[in-house]
Amino acid sequence: SSGNEGWENAVTSPGAADVSFENGRAVYKISNVGTEDWNVQLKQNGIVLEQGAHYKVTFKSKSSEARTIKVAMLSPSYNWFGGEDLVLDKDQEEEFTVEFTMNEETETNASMVISMGAISEIDTPASTVELSEFSLIRTE
Repeated sequence: SSGNEGWENAVTSPGAADVSFENGRAVYKISNVGTEDWNVQLKQNGIVLEQGAHYKVTFKSKSSEARTIKVAMLSPSYNWFGGEDLVLDKDQEEEFTVEFTMNEETETNASMVISMGAISEIDTPASTVELSEFSLIRTE
């Protein structure tokens, strides 16, 4: 809801996208998905994840083409704490929920990363992806 405040737009060549933050949404008009899922990403850094705690991430997403995106909770050195591959139907806004337990030591600078680049062995068409209404809560 605060535009791009607190968010990092990470589009890495050969990935290409026009990115805007409008009406409470991050909008990625992806013209080239690149060769890796991390070639097009939205990130939020500086998240504290406590060892043994359970978390729930929720957000809404919509794509102009059917495709898969990835959500991951990562350490600064890209250790994976939790996440999922999410299948988006064409032109259907959906709310997604991803739950995980922090099984590693407490991390004070974790990142929530939404990857929208090419996913190996999965058809990943260029499309416009909209992301909104993010929430990360500790459930236990």
